[in-house]
Amino acid sequence: MPHLTVFAVFSEVLQLEALASLRIGDPSAAFERVLAIPRLAKLALDDPSLMNLLASENCCRAVMQPVWEGIYDRVWVDEQLREIENVFSQIDFLESAPRVLRFERAMVCSTLINQDSSQLSSMSKRGLAGWRGMCVWHREDGGIGMQ
Repeated sequence: MPHLTVFAVFSEVLQLEALASLRIGDPSAAFERVLAIPRLAKLALDDPSLMNLLASENCCRAVMQPVWEGIYDRVWVDEQLREIENVFSQIDFLESAPRVLRFERAMVCSTLINQDSSQLSSMSKRGLAGWRGMCVWHREDGGIGMQ
């Protein structure tokens, strides 16, 4: 998933730019960078994969250092702190979790369905028997259903 590297690199660059802006005494530039990082996190949450959820969490972790340093150095004004709080309140990892878990389960089931019968037989002997009944079935119309 090469796009995840982009999230990681951009959040790190924005973090470093925010920290540098704070050090040179430019809190407005730092504030812009700080607000850009949660926007990246929200973009990562658009994709339902677990890796994207983790990338989003990583983006939010990256923004903590410049936010903390701005608070410690007393460079943020109340309006900026409210805006930071507002932006973060819009990111809810727990709300995304059921969708992510359904997607991951569907991906595992799809992978298992696409295995040839000899591989499934081998898996069954190692303790994965019954997985089909738990999450997938063959529909009458020839399709595959998942729950």
